[in-house]
Amino acid sequence: MNYQNFICAVSMIVEKQNKILIAKRSSKDDFQPGIWEFPAGRVENDESLIEALKREAQEELGINIYNPSLIDAYTFITKNQKNLLLTYTCQTKDNPNISLEHDELKWIDPKDAYTLFTHDQQKNTLTLYIKSKP
Repeated sequence: MNYQNFICAVSMIVEKQNKILIAKRSSKDDFQPGIWEFPAGRVENDESLIEALKREAQEELGINIYNPSLIDAYTFITKNQKNLLLTYTCQTKDNPNISLEHDELKWIDPKDAYTLFTHDQQKNTLTLYIKSKP
């Protein structure tokens, strides 16, 4: 199959006090409205992956992050577009703000996120995260 676009995006498992932050996509979003996810966004042409991660943390959550570490990467298809999603773990000391991209944010025990995630790959990434912890 020939894809018209290729998009690179980053997502983040933000940690704070043994909890992780998950976000519920806006019910007004054109793509998968209302699903729970790790906060994410596209990498712009002129930025590195880490720059994109930090920018998205500021834009979507209003937080500063530190100690980013790659934990997973996978591809998926949407319409005529192939997507590469790289997921990083990171920490914050800040309290996030909800943006127009999300209807809800939730700090949650990582094991409890399984019941909220819709896609198998989200659950696979969560499993990699949990197994990476001592």
